[in-house]
Amino acid sequence: MHRHVVPRVLAIAIPSLLPAAAQAAEVSLSFGATIASEYVSSGIRYSDGVTVQPYVELGFGGLYGGAYISNLDADLTGADRETGLSLGYRGEAGSFSYDVSVNYYLYNEAFEDFPVEDYAEAVASGTFAATDTLYMTGEVGVAPEFDQTNLSLRLDYYTAVEGLALDATFGRLEADYGAWSYWSVGATYQLNDNIGLGLAYHDSNVDPDLGLLNTDGLFVASLSFDFGLP
Repeated sequence: MHRHVVPRVLAIAIPSLLPAAAQAAEVSLSFGATIASEYVSSGIRYSDGVTVQPYVELGFGGLYGGAYISNLDADLTGADRETGLSLGYRGEAGSFSYDVSVNYYLYNEAFEDFPVEDYAEAVASGTFAATDTLYMTGEVGVAPEFDQTNLSLRLDYYTAVEGLALDATFGRLEADYGAWSYWSVGATYQLNDNIGLGLAYHDSNVDPDLGLLNTDGLFVASLSFDFGLP
């Protein structure tokens, strides 16, 4: 259910379109951080203000393992910190790339009388390069702990302006605690290979009676730093 506020879909998809031989047995390390005005996931707010999300990922060929940490708002979530661990595999076939992973989310509970459950989620996504500038990504996430299924479709378009990309996402989440649709539109601009700016508009139709905080037409600004070795 929880994702980085600035999805790094294309950072994953585009390298995976390289020939498989170029990726074989290569060890890679990527790391960085996103600083955003809010933490938003699937149309729900998990922070009430600035969030900082550092991450690290180690890859070997198509295999990878990663981790990230994010601050949360205790009054909104019952926890003040989220840690995400992932283990997965990426590959490609022609203009199609895929990513399958198992993720585990851990929470630092803020209140003794308000437990927050750690849980696992299996995620599979596929990206199709319709053109050199247009990418379409479908994703499904399943979390058995909550009988939860999260489906989404994302479009990414690289404009003629160098470094500027536009994106749009529509998704549907259904679980034993409720169901809703969510959507977003945004833009990112890469200042250079390592620094990017983002601005996105998020919304959803979450029922207030569920006790979750709807994004309710929320703009999110972000600054991201991404580095890699080799």
